[in-house]
Amino acid sequence: MKTSSLIAALLSVVLFFGCQPAVEPTVSETEYAPADATTNQVASPDAATGDAEPAATEDVAVKDEEHAEHGPGEEHEHGPGGGHGPGMGGPGFRGGRGPGGMAGMRPDMTTIHGMFGDRDKIRRTVKLRPDGAEALTESDVEKIAAFIKQHVPNMDARVLENNPLPPMTFHPVFVQLIKNSDKYTLQYEETEKGVKVTYQSDDPYVVMLVQEHAKLVSRFIRNGMEEIHTEYELPKFDENIAAAQAKAITARDALFQKLSGRLTEVITADGPAAAIEVCSREAAQLAETVGEEQGVKIGRTALKLRNPNNTAPAWVQPMLESPPSEGQFVNLENDTVGALLPIRLQSKCVTCHGPQETLQEEIKAKLAEHYPNDAATGFKEGDLRGWFWVEVAVK
Repeated sequence: MKTSSLIAALLSVVLFFGCQPAVEPTVSETEYAPADATTNQVASPDAATGDAEPAATEDVAVKDEEHAEHGPGEEHEHGPGGGHGPGMGGPGFRGGRGPGGMAGMRPDMTTIHGMFGDRDKIRRTVKLRPDGAEALTESDVEKIAAFIKQHVPNMDARVLENNPLPPMTFHPVFVQLIKNSDKYTLQYEETEKGVKVTYQSDDPYVVMLVQEHAKLVSRFIRNGMEEIHTEYELPKFDENIAAAQAKAITARDALFQKLSGRLTEVITADGPAAAIEVCSREAAQLAETVGEEQGVKIGRTALKLRNPNNTAPAWVQPMLESPPSEGQFVNLENDTVGALLPIRLQSKCVTCHGPQETLQEEIKAKLAEHYPNDAATGFKEGDLRGWFWVEVAVK
């Protein structure tokens, strides 16, 4: 299913808002007011199981206690437009498809427009896992951070409870997530400035879905409502390819742990300048060792290289023309899967990769000695530093 049909979703949103043109309010306009018990409060899914607590109902949907079960009129009767009244499946926010259900969508739609209006103040990173994905969404603006903490579990609850907003109803990722909502779990961890969500599943197909979902949300934050016009087709699932992709992520994790552990050891013992020596002598050998252990080919590359030996393989270079901020997979020749997985700069790496004016003289001297053409400075913690690339044979 391609997203050209999503134009219909936009029309439904416009109709829902009374045929008013969509606007993108700023922080001051939306205020990112927390939902309360009379609008659409949804408790966060349990950190261990992903089960959601029952939500409060909506006064706007329940005009009379007598009709709280099935809506006004005769039992289970359809309204004038053919839709169920506010009762069918529960009033208001959950399950109701009539006036109450639509009213329950309004607060979430308002805050979504607010997010699009201020999306440049939101930062998001996605880390693919062999069994799912981790997504960290944060903002330095206090009101937006508070909005993120409430909005993220609210949207996931809509998927888990088959109560999507109109655009979610049409997108193939959301359609399949809703169908498979009992096959993955969610864990939430609030940070000072937002929330980290971990998606996990034992089903390889659902792992693909949650990874696609995490990347899709990132594109919405980058592109706003325009993303809904972008053609999208859900990747065709192949169990062997999925296994190769998971293997690539596992190899990435193994190399990251070896490199990070070795650098921490050296920095603690001998200081950051010694880490430059280790990178120049040992990093390539560590990558070769991990490749042999995991049965893959693996390395690192970047747009701003330090070590010229880290030039990207031929299949990676076209992908760097539009540098991906989330993990990407490609099918290569000879039944091989290629993975390009982002590297985010850690705090301990800023000492040697930060802005030139902040580098110690000893660091500058070591860099000049080992990497006379070094281009890998000017970064701050959390920046996209480069990528792990992995090649895995498909069995």
